[in-house]
Amino acid sequence: MNTKLIMVRHAKVIYTEDDKSRELSEEGKIQRKDVLEALKRENVDIIYSSPYKRAIDTIKLYADFRNMDINIVDDLRERKVSDVFIDDFMSFSINQWKDFNYKLNGGESLNEVKDRGIKVIENILNKHKGKDIVVGTHGTFLSVLLNHYDDKFNYEDWKALKMPAIFIITFDDKLNVIDIEETALEGKCVKSV
Repeated sequence: MNTKLIMVRHAKVIYTEDDKSRELSEEGKIQRKDVLEALKRENVDIIYSSPYKRAIDTIKLYADFRNMDINIVDDLRERKVSDVFIDDFMSFSINQWKDFNYKLNGGESLNEVKDRGIKVIENILNKHKGKDIVVGTHGTFLSVLLNHYDDKFNYEDWKALKMPAIFIITFDDKLNVIDIEETALEGKCVKSV
């Protein structure tokens, strides 16, 4: 029996220095309704999320609609960039995608995020084999996971990732990846690898 991992990148946000409590923008609050409609087409058994407010808020309408709890797992959090706010985020990101070990003081490298991400996702998958699982997530966390399952996923794909985005990764009974597809909020597959 297949297992479906439905990764939901958060909706648009108001950018603030406090990464963990960053709020959805007015547009992001509207986008949550699109996420709700897209997830209604799925047969979800359990919901997980990063502890960050924007990830929780993006999937909360669906959780409320289904009367399901959101299981918060700290290791699903977004990459820590640094101990201080940085002005040139794009240059930093380019450097990280060129060298997965590159990081700033107090921050995480992409390899560290990938290792943490794979471990927590594999634990979730093993716990819920044969189930459909929603995970509220973030752009970098999602991207390094996609890069792990498909090494063609790169910096340009990360840069093009929309807010919100829904990727469905299907695994066989041995948890080998069968398919990865990005689902448009209208329910049409826009990318399959």
